[in-house]
Amino acid sequence: MSTKETTITTEADDAGNEIVTEIDTTITQTAADGTETVAEVTTTQGDEPGEIEGHVVVTETAPDGTETVYEVTTTQHADGTLTVEDENESLLEEVVEAVFDTDAEEEVEDVAEDTTDSDLEFEEVETVEADLSGIEEIEVVSTPLDAAAFESSVGTGDTSFIAAPVVDASTETAEDTAAAEAEAAETAEQEAHAAAAEEAQSAADEFIDQGDYAAAAEAREVAENEASEAGDSSMLSAYDSSDLANAAEKQEDAAYYEAQEAQYAEQGDYEAARASFVARQPIGRIGTPEEVAELVLYLAQATYTTGQIHVIDGGWSL
Repeated sequence: MSTKETTITTEADDAGNEIVTEIDTTITQTAADGTETVAEVTTTQGDEPGEIEGHVVVTETAPDGTETVYEVTTTQHADGTLTVEDENESLLEEVVEAVFDTDAEEEVEDVAEDTTDSDLEFEEVETVEADLSGIEEIEVVSTPLDAAAFESSVGTGDTSFIAAPVVDASTETAEDTAAAEAEAAETAEQEAHAAAAEEAQSAADEFIDQGDYAAAAEAREVAENEASEAGDSSMLSAYDSSDLANAAEKQEDAAYYEAQEAQYAEQGDYEAARASFVARQPIGRIGTPEEVAELVLYLAQATYTTGQIHVIDGGWSL
């Protein structure tokens, strides 16, 4: 199994242009026997105009904890030639053999030829594949970096290199996947709230049918809160929790006065019973026959009124 991480460091020059100053790539490979190999590649601008310096450190950790470190420093000059420091030239062969398990001399020659090719200019992406003895195939990819563009972006403010930034496709894919997962999670959460709102509204309707307005008010409040979280109120009925709470309060008052009426009637105090009955009317009095007749007269004359239910109860059903 292998993984790759790339970090690009930029800074603004005097003209305000953002330029690339360093590219760090880390490749981690774990072999079947547990041996872990970590290659750290750092690419920076060299001391001379047009130079690109590369520093490679490969750390191999055996299952018993033994570590072996290989280190190579290279310089690509403005004319496209590649220089490997004398004391590290042999290490370059060891690095190739340690990481790719292949013929170092042949690979080094291939790398030198590809790197000194004047048409390459670090535009070509060189992929080295090797037999890793049953381990998943890994790819070591050089970071695209045009030396001439690097120099001009630092010295003259040319933005040609900036216009084509290096993008790690694996990072883009990971970000897209994370965004898709977040959107799916948000949708699922909204659907759950909508389902809870529908269930609470159904419970409120059942409590109303049973005449339990206090329980209906509580269920309706839950439905309203869940609908708000879901961003959808299509499942809610026309009444709201405050209407039901008001009805529950009147229901409690009615029960109190009804108990008083029964007590007064049992005691034979019919005047007190009547007064208690009147007290629980919202309008504060009992209706008269004339008031009922007014509605009858209206309906007899209102020929365009049809299919309506008219309640005459002094506000009791509100």
